[in-house]
Amino acid sequence: VKIAIATKSSVFLVLVFVFLHQIAAYKSPKCFLGDSPKISDAKGTGKMSAQRIVIGKGADDYPEGSRGDGTEYLLRNVLWQLRDEEFEKQSWSGAKFTCPGCGRNLRYYCERCLQLVGNKLLVPSVELPIELVILQHRSESRAKSTAVYGQLVSPQCNIRMFPEELPADLDPADTIVLFPSQDARDAAAVDWLRVRRAVLVDTTWITTQKMLSHPAVAALPCVALRAEQTSYWRYHAHGAGCLSTIECCFHLLRQRSLALKGSYGGEYDRLMFLHAHF
Repeated sequence: VKIAIATKSSVFLVLVFVFLHQIAAYKSPKCFLGDSPKISDAKGTGKMSAQRIVIGKGADDYPEGSRGDGTEYLLRNVLWQLRDEEFEKQSWSGAKFTCPGCGRNLRYYCERCLQLVGNKLLVPSVELPIELVILQHRSESRAKSTAVYGQLVSPQCNIRMFPEELPADLDPADTIVLFPSQDARDAAAVDWLRVRRAVLVDTTWITTQKMLSHPAVAALPCVALRAEQTSYWRYHAHGAGCLSTIECCFHLLRQRSLALKGSYGGEYDRLMFLHAHF
């Protein structure tokens, strides 16, 4: 009897272990390249692994034919190549630098003041052909937002708080808003010769409709990135088609280049520099 009880208990514990392992595997981020990663937090206060890694789904984690061309390109040709050893040495040394705006000591950048700290020459500057206006709701945490990466790398990528910093000159004739509404036009079919500005909404799903219903934003034509999937490591339950803000910026610019020139030559790859490291 004791042996039978012990056996049943062992089987039960094994089943519990397998169940918990499956949950952990489902929710845990995957490592694209390298192993034993240590994920740096968005404020740059953590340490990156000495091994070169890209956190997120690997190119082979998607079913065949399910990932868009942009996702494939990003995973295989961009994120790994952007890893910079000199930039990572700032983490390995443990050095912190004072933000000239707020006086806090940080390793890479200040998400409050939107300023780089440390050796700024290690971070590239990217010129973009159109302005990217990222409307950010007050409830959105900049410490977790990838929109910060865009503003730190490009002068044409600007975070505006909603609604107080909403641009007054939003014109439907030359401005689009990136959102996958039912009537949204695919980014590949946009008349990009007329577009000089793209608006991206950076907020939680709960407050998205409130921002989109603002008259100045609601008047803008919607554009969608339907084929791409996220490479971001942070888990969410909204599906692989929900991209991070910086991924949206990259894929939108890539689609513009493809539509106008018929090809993409990597001119905006460096926009993903900070995303490749954090």
